[in-house]
Amino acid sequence: MKPAALAGYLANLEAEAEFGGVERDVFLRAARHGERLYIDLCDSEWRAIELDHADWRVVEKPPVRFVRSASMRALPEPALGGSIDDLWKFVRVTDQSDRTLIVAHLLSVLGAVEPTPILYLVGGHGSAKSTATALLRQLVDPNVAGLKTLPRSEQDLFVAAQQARVLSFDNLSDISNSMSDALCRIATGAAFGSRRFWTHGDEATLAACNPMVCNGITVAFTRPDLVDRTIAVRIEKMRDEDRKPRKDILRDFDDAHPKMLGALCTALTIGLAREGKVKLPTLPRMADFAAWALVCEPGFAPSLGILDAYRENIATAVEDAIDDDDVGKRIRKVLVKSATWEGTATMLDSALRQASDTPVGRNWPGSPRALADHLRRLEPALAKLSIEVNFTRKGHNRERTITLAKVSGHASDRKPTGSLTCP
Repeated sequence: MKPAALAGYLANLEAEAEFGGVERDVFLRAARHGERLYIDLCDSEWRAIELDHADWRVVEKPPVRFVRSASMRALPEPALGGSIDDLWKFVRVTDQSDRTLIVAHLLSVLGAVEPTPILYLVGGHGSAKSTATALLRQLVDPNVAGLKTLPRSEQDLFVAAQQARVLSFDNLSDISNSMSDALCRIATGAAFGSRRFWTHGDEATLAACNPMVCNGITVAFTRPDLVDRTIAVRIEKMRDEDRKPRKDILRDFDDAHPKMLGALCTALTIGLAREGKVKLPTLPRMADFAAWALVCEPGFAPSLGILDAYRENIATAVEDAIDDDDVGKRIRKVLVKSATWEGTATMLDSALRQASDTPVGRNWPGSPRALADHLRRLEPALAKLSIEVNFTRKGHNRERTITLAKVSGHASDRKPTGSLTCP
């Protein structure tokens, strides 16, 4: 075929594909279709796990369309007779509430829940937190890329979000304010647009709403709006006598993988059966995740109370974030002496500086207006610690006034967890 004829033929095919066919939604790894859920096995036969309110099975021709990046890898066929408790042989988490929250996160990944909070594994040197992070991702969304460092730009982050259902980042330490905002956008769902290459008027748009799994020696997230979208769990330090060669760990994990996946699928069917039939209480932020965890709860935490565990985790993380913030920490000190404080931003700056013998840090707001803006960002987190912030105008000159007040609050109690076993 002559080059000109070939070019014309290809152009016709492209036009037919773009304008002549039926437009369908496409999905990465997991998708809802009516009352059923489909999970792409990502194998060469394009099979998927089909789940409904009664059971799950592997089907050859799912009714939804999946897309795959070159880095995605296949899930094993799920098997009966396993328990998700086998996961704790590979992920060294002993706290029962933390275990329950990890399983809830895995179920949200497979359940096509959006948005989903970021799962953050905290562990010191020698805790095998990187291995734990990689295996949690491997369990629900295998990928040849493995763990990555956090991208330097928002654009690179949105590009990475097109390549996998789960994003995983290793050894986080210092997060810039702009990247903190970008992670919030990915977790909650947003789009990134930039000029398309070789054009002046076309824009390329990347939309994303991805679950994420990260790790670090400490929680690197300090801004309350990102902390509020995070589940932080602690990885226990590994004893030297418990260490194994990596190849042995991966072999044992691959052996256990099908049955652990089967146990998760059983919990998903319970969630599908209960969805729409459970009266939902007042839900925390990331309400879609919390609601899905609640309906799946009998399949993996029959005696814990997943919402209590989630609320307590958020409250602890928010309190830690406020204590890591110089302004927030000093506000708490001011309100120890008096239940209320009122004044201008300039007066507040002076009061907070005097609240501690330690000089303010280099990130201290550079002006009264910047301090007021910083306080507005802290306001939702302070509210969770029973500290109310009000901005008003008073007097004949309508002077801007800030009021801080300590109000009564309550804390959630922890309860023991159950186990998730596949029949």
